[in-house]
Amino acid sequence: MKRIVILSCLLAVQAVAQAQGTFDFAAHLTNDVYSSEASFTLTDMSFHYRVDTVGLEVAQIRGPGTPDSNAPVIFDLTLVGCDPPIPGGIPGDCYFSGIVTLTSDQISELLARQWYVDSYSQARPFLAPMRGQIEPIPEPSMLALAFFGTAALVILRHRPLLRSPQRFASAVYRD
Repeated sequence: MKRIVILSCLLAVQAVAQAQGTFDFAAHLTNDVYSSEASFTLTDMSFHYRVDTVGLEVAQIRGPGTPDSNAPVIFDLTLVGCDPPIPGGIPGDCYFSGIVTLTSDQISELLARQWYVDSYSQARPFLAPMRGQIEPIPEPSMLALAFFGTAALVILRHRPLLRSPQRFASAVYRD
């Protein structure tokens, strides 16, 4: 039952986003030491990206692939710049931003969660690469719908208790 509700919510999110023509995505990039965030928006065929890494000046979108696989490069991300290192040897953040035009096949892979961000450093090979799977972000209104739908299911499931005051009292005041 849970799977049906979750699947219904995901399909509803996709339907609303398709009707609006916009999808939002995020990736949480990690390695053994650092973590950072990436955000993406797909509007029609335009894919907007903003990726932050810790000291890694090369970033790419790869796919199709799962979190445990290695996939070919789909496109390189445009480096905007890097902050200077922080005292104590901590690398500064590097920022990537831009827009690329996707094909229908690429959009299908993206919606199927088969893309990931891969980031590494050519200048500092001792820094561990970072990686994060690109995942869709549910619409807030759909989260509210999912909450109310779940609440309705709980109420309907316990409806016999609510109809009979005697059954309700016996369930609450058991010895």
